Amino acid sequence: MKLIKAASLVANFQKLNAVEWMLPFGIIQFTSVVLFLLPKTRRIGFFLLCSYLGGIIATRALHDVNHIGIALIVVLWIGMFFEDKALFSYGNQPKGPNHGFRSFSDDRYP
Repeated sequence: MKLIKAASLVANFQKLNAVEWMLPFGIIQFTSVVLFLLPKTRRIGFFLLCSYLGGIIATRALHDVNHIGIALIVVLWIGMFFEDKALFSYGNQPKGPNHGFRSFSDDRYP
């Protein structure tokens, strides 16, 4: 919608005095969504979308506009949790007295 400059979005961007940023934001949003939809780049797309939506939340909170970004980021996090639980797990932490780090005086390891 930002790439084709829909009238409702132009009005919202005029409230924020950011009409000239509409195209760059549209390109960033489109690129992030495409990266998220491709299985091999889903994680980087997830982090880019989280950053993008965080900016939406901050901007809209400052200008008292609707807070749709909060709902979108919650849905994004829940969806990604069910898609890739390893991203959210801390189960891959090294175990042992040295937390997986080898010291020079530790001769238990060859």
